[in-house]
Amino acid sequence: MSYKGIYDRTIFYNPDTRFSIISVKTNDTSVPAHVRNSYKYRDHLIRFTASGFALPQSDCVELELAGEWVNNEKYGYHLQVEQCREIVPRTVAGIKGYLSSGLLKGIGKATAEEIVSRFGVAALDILEHEPERFLEVRGITPERLTEIKESYAETHALRDLMAFLAPFEVGVKTAIKIQQTLGMNSISIIRQQPFELCRFPGFGFKKVDSIAQKMGVLPDDPTRVMGALQVCLNHLCEEKGHLFVSADTLCRSALMLLNKGLAPRAPRLKGEQIRPYLETLVLQGDVISYKDAIYSKRYFILEDETARRIAEILRSNEISEDLTQPMETVIQQLGITLSEKQRDAVKMALQHRLSIITGSPGTGKTTVLKTVIETYRKLHPEGKLLLAAPTGRASRNMAESTGFADAKTLHSALGLISDDEEDEYINENEDIDADFIVIDEFSMADMWLTAQIFRRLKPETRLLLVGDADQLPSVKPGNVFREMIACGLVPTTVLDRIFRQAEGSLIAKYAKYIKAGNDDIVFDDNEFQFMECEMQADVAATIQKVYLEETAKSGFDRVQILSPFLARGEASTVHLNQSIREIVNPCREEEAELQVGQRSYRAGDRIMQTKNKDKIFNGDVGYIRQIEHPPGGEVKVTVEFSDNRVKEYDIGKMKDLLLAYAITVHKAMGSEYSTIIMPMLVDHMVLLDNNLIYTAVTRAKKRVILVGEKDIFFLAIHRDNTSKRNTALGDRIKQYCRLFTIQQEIAEQNREPEQLKLTG
Repeated sequence: MSYKGIYDRTIFYNPDTRFSIISVKTNDTSVPAHVRNSYKYRDHLIRFTASGFALPQSDCVELELAGEWVNNEKYGYHLQVEQCREIVPRTVAGIKGYLSSGLLKGIGKATAEEIVSRFGVAALDILEHEPERFLEVRGITPERLTEIKESYAETHALRDLMAFLAPFEVGVKTAIKIQQTLGMNSISIIRQQPFELCRFPGFGFKKVDSIAQKMGVLPDDPTRVMGALQVCLNHLCEEKGHLFVSADTLCRSALMLLNKGLAPRAPRLKGEQIRPYLETLVLQGDVISYKDAIYSKRYFILEDETARRIAEILRSNEISEDLTQPMETVIQQLGITLSEKQRDAVKMALQHRLSIITGSPGTGKTTVLKTVIETYRKLHPEGKLLLAAPTGRASRNMAESTGFADAKTLHSALGLISDDEEDEYINENEDIDADFIVIDEFSMADMWLTAQIFRRLKPETRLLLVGDADQLPSVKPGNVFREMIACGLVPTTVLDRIFRQAEGSLIAKYAKYIKAGNDDIVFDDNEFQFMECEMQADVAATIQKVYLEETAKSGFDRVQILSPFLARGEASTVHLNQSIREIVNPCREEEAELQVGQRSYRAGDRIMQTKNKDKIFNGDVGYIRQIEHPPGGEVKVTVEFSDNRVKEYDIGKMKDLLLAYAITVHKAMGSEYSTIIMPMLVDHMVLLDNNLIYTAVTRAKKRVILVGEKDIFFLAIHRDNTSKRNTALGDRIKQYCRLFTIQQEIAEQNREPEQLKLTG
């Protein structure tokens, strides 16, 4: 059904997504009685509510809205708009009102007056078919005309695209991204090459393949095969952390995807049919082939560019500076004692533009870091110092341990807006305003984030990277920290003597054993405990019991359950969170429970932010303090984070919050707890290795409690998967260093004859 009416008022508007809910007034009696606003208005017109994307919010035009009536708890019955058309009255007043409504960029009231004075009721036809004639209007320059045309085309093209994509449940953010990427002819391009949609969120190969089949695309169509190759390349990299895959692996993966889901009698593709299309993608520049490694353009450029920038720094890496007296003064002021290796680490960090300090927890990284910072301040009192870490939790730990209050997240330091818009910046062309940058927990930094750091490093800035190379690598593709250390060219100090905790600490001792694959581990009932169970249900029940006992003694913020799996089985984070919440924060009739998709939220829930957004960072943990859900009003959720920051969430932002009684090991990186509790099951074996267990164990300061099968623990610590990511950053750094050395030698040889002439 479609209805005509006039914009009345805005009920809700999100400028980021351009989603709005508006009230519409009409005299159309076909509007069903049960969806009408029951209030009686003086103008006697019917009011109804409509929701949609990029809906006009001006009463200067009539709207024709098509869609379906839906009912939800928050807004009641409203028209979910699938198509919207503006009906501009063919009168001078109507056209003038439309042009001056603000719907078109570049036209205000005065300009609208001039346009209508010049063209009368033909103004919109001229804008549609002969827009250059608008240059006849006083005040419209070629630049301004371009703005007007683009605004007019954008608005109409986006609405058409949204209507075209409506059956596929595509949000406006994705539609805008599609339009920005494919241009104003997006619909035409999608009709001709439907697998272009695989580049965008929400369009998996299966969905696009279904769309393509309806458009008559055959199983062996070149666009389908090349689409599958690109989907598989992206999937293998994002899922496995690779920057590249071998050509054979990619072709096998694509073949499986292409033949999956075909009709029973449809001909299957064969392996030899795939390779030529991969070669076509390479020739077209859609993917990069490098020594039989297949890269996406994105990751090839990121890895290559970063390697070159690192090699350029290493060409003139040393800084001549007398540190002896300033360093000794700082050591005395801090009241500390440094080992010989720790002293070398301080000197290395301050005498090089780029250097690395790595070591397990307890090896004195923080002590070295404090000494580096204070010595630098003594040497350069006016120097700008920046401390940063990949997550909010890690940056706050850094601030607390070093005493440097202004530690930031890397996203904040780089001016990144959010995870959703990774390539958008605040001040994107500016270098990082710092003379010395120290980044902690650098093993968490992926290839993309590392590239942004080196892109924006000033030539004279020093950079110290600190972390534990034996922890899990980044969630996203790359193995940057290990590669930079392994290449052997970046000055690196490995701290390997345990200082923190007592040298006899079982956690520190057994962490080293786990890292080395040494199974001489004897569990006790205190610091390093194993509680044996076999069935997953028994493991989950035991974890619940232990968690309640430990939190009763230490509090919720000091105890953390870490699970390898997010959602598989009763001992996964999702299931443990639900079962523990029912005990510690049961639903109360007098308090609101908010349902958002498959998740529910209650006041009192312990939650974790999962994305960097609005100055709240990935890994920040807090508690829901209040849920306000007024009838007919907007939902408001108040969250208090552990550092006492208070943030209000609307329903659209709740998807970024997860329950946090149990979290994955990856989510715990950069954090420390008094006690960690972890399931150890054969069902989790696909993810268990010494790297993951080492990372989990080193999150604990006082107590480790493992629950499950002891045999699985010992099997896992002998599994080493740390080198299984396909990355080549270290090799590229070496190649660029060799290249720069050769170039320098050639340049010096070319200068020698000139020097001989001068001396002769």
